[in-house]
Amino acid sequence: MAFAVGDTKRWWWPDQEGDYYWPKRAPREESVQGFARAFRTRGYRPCESADLEPGFEKVALFVYTRTTLLTTKGSPSHMARQQRDGMWVSKLGEEEDIEHASLEAVAGDYYGRVEVILRRPRRKRG
Repeated sequence: MAFAVGDTKRWWWPDQEGDYYWPKRAPREESVQGFARAFRTRGYRPCESADLEPGFEKVALFVYTRTTLLTTKGSPSHMARQQRDGMWVSKLGEEEDIEHASLEAVAGDYYGRVEVILRRPRRKRG
C-alpha cells in the first residue's frame, strides 16, 4: 500500500497492534472505506475512471473476491499506481516491482478485482 502512495520507507497496514504505519486520521480497519480515508490524508479522492488524465496521478485498490482461510471477501488486497505514461506499477509484497499495461493484468485469483480508483493532482516536478 505504501508503494502506491510513493512511501518507500515504511510498510503501510491498518493492523490493530500498530506494528505498521497507518495515517493517524484514518481508521485502523481493513476495509475499502478505511483505505480510502488513509489515501485521502495524502490528497486522493475517488474518481470514476482508471483512464489516464493529464495532471492527475491515480491509484487502484483491489479487493479479494472470495473468502479463504487467510482472506475475507471484499477486504483490501493490493494497490497499483498509474505512471505518467498511463502504465501501472505494482509492488508484489516484499518481492519485485512490476509494470503492467492494465489493471486486469494483476486482477484475478490472487489479488481479486479493482474496487475503487482514487486520484490526486500530480505534483509538479522540480
